[in-house]
Amino acid sequence: MPRPFGVAGTNGDTFTIIFAIVGEGTRQFSTLREGDTIDMLGPLGGQAFNLDQPGDYLLVGGGLGIPPLLYAAQRLAAKPDTRTTAILGYRDTRYADTRMQTHTPHTHSITNAQGDVLTLLNTLEPNPNPDQPLTILTCGPKPMMQAVHQWAQTHNANCQTCMEQRMGCGYGACVACTIPTIHGNTKTCTEGPVFPSTTIIW
Repeated sequence: MPRPFGVAGTNGDTFTIIFAIVGEGTRQFSTLREGDTIDMLGPLGGQAFNLDQPGDYLLVGGGLGIPPLLYAAQRLAAKPDTRTTAILGYRDTRYADTRMQTHTPHTHSITNAQGDVLTLLNTLEPNPNPDQPLTILTCGPKPMMQAVHQWAQTHNANCQTCMEQRMGCGYGACVACTIPTIHGNTKTCTEGPVFPSTTIIW
């Protein structure tokens, strides 16, 4: 069964992914070396993060939901009309802080032993620039994203969620990656993976 991975960055014709070894498939993946070849399908999805809005962006990621936010931060760093802050939550190892800091100096992180991303969010000034719109981009475990959605509602911020769904075919035929939304069950591989948090039935 193919495994979906989020793109963590691009450089010309190359791209970076970050993964954890959690089973036999990713263990085999970890043995690949330069020059090896694999079959790939992508990029999947019809909706990425919308980064067209100028203003402040708050990137909130947890675990292996952080890589897509690294790529979003890379793209935002090239836009002169945006300011980016990253809030990252880890189980234990802060594996992405240094990479994120190359895109935004405003990077904050926390491990499970210290709390969670809501712990950091609640210490932030809700919107440091009230005259600028606040957009939240989030990816990670569903309970975390639901909490971020609720935080966004409280602080009148637009929230875009990148859903981490396992995909069977990637073409929209197997309907294994559907999520419940206010528009009905929606396929992540063809209509996502990014959705406005207000459209998801949490």
